[in-house]
Amino acid sequence: MKLKRNAKIDQTVRAQTSGQAQNRKPASRSQKYIAPSTPTQKKIALIWKELLGIEEISINDHLFRLGGHSIMAMQILGRIHQLFQVELNIAVIYTTSFTIAELARLVDEQVILQADQGDVAAILMELDSLSDDEVKAMLEEQSKDDIDEDKA
Repeated sequence: MKLKRNAKIDQTVRAQTSGQAQNRKPASRSQKYIAPSTPTQKKIALIWKELLGIEEISINDHLFRLGGHSIMAMQILGRIHQLFQVELNIAVIYTTSFTIAELARLVDEQVILQADQGDVAAILMELDSLSDDEVKAMLEEQSKDDIDEDKA
């Protein structure tokens, strides 16, 4: 950081350098690029893109190898909590690979664990009552919704 004569940070230099971070390339890719494919992966990827300022992040890229740090990891966990209403243990920062794929898996697992058993039973009963054609129509409609969501 460039300092002024009074030992304060020169905000004009700071503003210029902060804009550069918005379009930076990943520091170190762990493997080839794999795009987020599930709704959970896509939402977590958006959080990472916003915080890291990197446009293209593979689901297997490790946060710390991309220039992230423990405070950013805590921010990610906080945003995941707000978005999905699940709380991941802080230990996941150091005990998992801390990738989009791993976080999405943990989030999906927690969502399932938190589901009310009565809700699950009701959904299963509803599915049992549907014909094959009704199931097919519902799946096609969901696929259209997912495609429309991706375009947005």
